[in-house]
Amino acid sequence: MTSLFAPFPQSRLRRNRQDPWCRDLVAEHSLSVNDLIWPVFIREADMAREIEAMPDVFRYTLEELVPACEKASHLGIKAVALFPCVSSSLKCEEGQEALNAQNLMCRAVRLLKKALPNLGIIGDVALDPYTSHGHDGLLKGGDVENDTTLEVLAKMAVVLAEAGVDIVAPSDMMDGRVGVIRKALDEVGYQNVRILAYSAKYASAFYGPFREALGSNTCLGKADKKTYQMNPANGREALQRASDRRTRAPPTHDHGSGHKILDPAYCQNTAEVVSPCNNLLSDDETMQNQRAVLHSPSDPQSICLSSSFPALPKEK
Repeated sequence: MTSLFAPFPQSRLRRNRQDPWCRDLVAEHSLSVNDLIWPVFIREADMAREIEAMPDVFRYTLEELVPACEKASHLGIKAVALFPCVSSSLKCEEGQEALNAQNLMCRAVRLLKKALPNLGIIGDVALDPYTSHGHDGLLKGGDVENDTTLEVLAKMAVVLAEAGVDIVAPSDMMDGRVGVIRKALDEVGYQNVRILAYSAKYASAFYGPFREALGSNTCLGKADKKTYQMNPANGREALQRASDRRTRAPPTHDHGSGHKILDPAYCQNTAEVVSPCNNLLSDDETMQNQRAVLHSPSDPQSICLSSSFPALPKEK
């Protein structure tokens, strides 16, 4: 193989490493505030503000939401991702509250768009905040039904678009959901609403704190999401799902998605996935989950290494 560099001493690779400005100039990757999305948990006024599993992360009421997002905007954050903690009285087997145009999410979106019209708003599309069983889809005979769930997710995306979200983010990991959601949005005139697909999402204990923040951990109980979220042992699968331009992905994959999100159980595959994908985003949610689990002083058995991180942190 022909070398791209002249032989030493004519070629000295350290020349470009000697000054901070030059190192920055030739850096292959950079991270700035423009790359950040702030995940915001929202609640009704009578629900708990603190999230025990996530120190220094809080649930915000609608009254608190606008000032918090104004502060984030002043710091340079250009987009927020909203996640609702829904009252247990509003949850049911079918997650019907997700389709209520007056639900907590829709009210929050309308409020933010009125107060901060230039702030990007990302709306989570999944049923787990709304179902009494804590799963991301509809159950039939104990199994999560893929195709019937797609119909509900498409309706949910349209409801969020009508409320004013800029991006819908399906985090459910059902097969084919991006195509179905794209079709539903386009049919009612929301061609400009973008889709941020959770394309690589693992069945992981690192989601324990996040589920507590949503209030879905007690609903899920000892069940898991292994039949629809990815196996942490599968790195190549993450590559295939996150980079459909390099695969012969069938229509059930992420066609129609303007962006993708890498939401890993751990960072083993992050660099490999990110390098070839220029439309792949990440948010602070993953770092919050990992930090909360790894630095938790609670039960060390909350993470089961022998079974690829499937267990939720032990409830107190």
